[in-house]
Amino acid sequence: MAVSATGTLPRVALEYGHTWWAPRRGRRRRPGRCRPAPVAQLRRLTEAIGTELCRPGFRGCAFINAAAEHPDPADPVHRAVAEHRAWLTGTVGRACRTAGHPAPDEAARRYVMLRDGAMVAGYLGDARAARDTLSAGAEDLLAGA
Repeated sequence: MAVSATGTLPRVALEYGHTWWAPRRGRRRRPGRCRPAPVAQLRRLTEAIGTELCRPGFRGCAFINAAAEHPDPADPVHRAVAEHRAWLTGTVGRACRTAGHPAPDEAARRYVMLRDGAMVAGYLGDARAARDTLSAGAEDLLAGA
């Protein structure tokens, strides 16, 4: 991805990435269908992340990579990364809260950290091991719900 002086291209790419990931937190619902159970929702999200990091040609998380290239919190690219992370943390926290987790905000922060680590490990090391470790860590968090 080419980086423009204003960061417009990376910001737009990240916004697109967010719109791609957001629906994958749970399967799309048909009208009249119930929401997925929160634990199942988190398992599907974890599976989607694991599938992504095992994809051939995976080069790490676009959000993590962009944050490294745009460290200034006032930068529009950095703000797009922060918005995505806030969405992910909020989504996971709400699911943990609905599932009855005794510390849903802490569980959400831990989940996002596990996800971050899996994304980096999936690129730099053994992607399957990163996927499996992410899944095991997520199950450990879900056991508290």
